[in-house]
Amino acid sequence: MEDCPMKPMLFTVFAMFASLAAWAGGLDRVDGLGAKALGMGGAYNAVAGDGSALYYNVAGLTQAESDYVQMGTDLIFPRFNFERSDGTGLESDFSIFPMPMFMLVNRLSEKSVGTVGTYAPFGLGVDNPNDQRHGLQYQKSKLGLINLTCAVAYELVEDKLSIGAGIDIASGQLVYNSVFHQLGFGIDPVTMKTSADGYATGFGYRLGLRWQITDSLAWGLSYSSPVKVKMEGETEIALFRWPLGRDHFTTDVTFPARFGTGFEWWVGPKLKLALDANYYDYRRLGRIAFDFDHLPTISQKMLLENNYSFHLGAEEWLTKDLCVRAGLAWLKCSIPESTTNPIMADGDGWGATIGLGYTKKDWTFDLAYNYYWAKRQVEPTWNRLAPGDYKMDGHILSAAVTYRFGREKKDAAAQ
Repeated sequence: MEDCPMKPMLFTVFAMFASLAAWAGGLDRVDGLGAKALGMGGAYNAVAGDGSALYYNVAGLTQAESDYVQMGTDLIFPRFNFERSDGTGLESDFSIFPMPMFMLVNRLSEKSVGTVGTYAPFGLGVDNPNDQRHGLQYQKSKLGLINLTCAVAYELVEDKLSIGAGIDIASGQLVYNSVFHQLGFGIDPVTMKTSADGYATGFGYRLGLRWQITDSLAWGLSYSSPVKVKMEGETEIALFRWPLGRDHFTTDVTFPARFGTGFEWWVGPKLKLALDANYYDYRRLGRIAFDFDHLPTISQKMLLENNYSFHLGAEEWLTKDLCVRAGLAWLKCSIPESTTNPIMADGDGWGATIGLGYTKKDWTFDLAYNYYWAKRQVEPTWNRLAPGDYKMDGHILSAAVTYRFGREKKDAAAQ
């Protein structure tokens, strides 16, 4: 990437404050990921019965009765509305954020399973119209992470107690286009466009435990480490759309650690319930330091707060091949009111889901639909960046197909 010449004095003054905070509690994906888990509202820590166990609880992979491959995607359709006290505001443009996933699960022996998969544990954004009539130049944000995870799970006690561990190789992306506001207030004529990418430069790990307490009750416990992704990109600053210049930078973005626990309870032979709780640790994302080629390194305070979520799910088998699912989830916001703005919005959110699964011979098809919503009112005080009413909602469509092949668990024991 070539460096572009700058208009030195004026650009330097503005760029000294151009480090960007672009995160939202919604990135935690309130109802989780994967069609089967999403259909149960993300209550999947103790269930962990398919490839998405890579995200929820790697210890659950030992439940695989045979080798299988799983492919799917979550299509996220976010919607956002912001309104000031004077009636001015904006509504986001139609956007689609695809979150693909692929998992290959292989039984290594009677007691062990090896897995490799790719999925997006975090990711969301807002795309607003370029509305300069009312000084609302908050245009676009995107922050996402894709993991390539290799994991092994092992049964310590057959069909009772399993443990698992995995290594994450991560890649991230950051986009943030907005009015200049790094001084704590907006300067409407000045806009910034920042984009950065990271390619397989972040590493993390995940651990899991699953205990089948009784024939009808199981407990799961999991931990995913924080992942620091190195990114590089450009920041461009303009005054009344007249470019002042741009500079190349490198930076690190740390995605949060996640603690999870949950229970799976078979109420009857065809109905099971699940309950989960998760905690997200943002302490390592207190600042983002931007190392410019021409400018000195600038550090931006993030002010993010740790958050948590609760999930309740159910699955009932109508026949031996067909089941239905439903779930409900709640997520605490992580962005404080002081830094909330139209492309970095957040609020305590709810999510409701329905889903179904169908199995035919070696094939399984899973579908899920989720609707999530949140709102927040930021009062107009001196330390609020963008006061007003925020409303966030959206739809998620999820589909996955699984094909089982190769040896089964009993065949692995013979080798």
